[in-house]
Amino acid sequence: MPAPAEHSIYALEEKDAEAVSSLESACFSTAFSPEQYRRILHIPPGRGAPFLGLGLFAPARNLRGYVLIGLRRAAREAEVYNLAVHGSCRRLGLGAMLLTRALRAVEVLSIEQVFLEVREGNHPALALYSSLGFEFCNRRRAYYADSGEDALILRLYTAPGHAGQRTIASNHKGKFDENTHGGQLENV
Repeated sequence: MPAPAEHSIYALEEKDAEAVSSLESACFSTAFSPEQYRRILHIPPGRGAPFLGLGLFAPARNLRGYVLIGLRRAAREAEVYNLAVHGSCRRLGLGAMLLTRALRAVEVLSIEQVFLEVREGNHPALALYSSLGFEFCNRRRAYYADSGEDALILRLYTAPGHAGQRTIASNHKGKFDENTHGGQLENV
């Protein structure tokens, strides 16, 4: 496996649909088909696309991770639909690198808040999102049909101006605790 420095991040293109669908199938219990990804990725970034998709590639354009973010530009919101890193590349900081790049890209688009849903028991993902400044926002009880597990809804403000809220710029590490500090992060 290539070292993290040998990976590159590029905008996902329609030609990456098969690889994205395959990686998603390897990482999650449900996955979009290549055709669904072709429809999502057919609009090039920067042309009013409703999605931002970034891929993490090893040499020879070998997809090792991706992030897909839905953009609601009129509401100045975005939602992280999926973040996936190949099993052999986890715990190397590549997911954080990929998501950080995507968050900076949505910031340039004047997006003010980014939301995501995560399984309550997905502790590695929660640690990653916490380290990037996401905070607990809400809970969807028994959201995941395959397990009945709750989904936690997390939010990140992308720019200063929201009193007391962490932003991408603050990039403070902490842990989630919805039962204390009003859903804020507790410092580690």
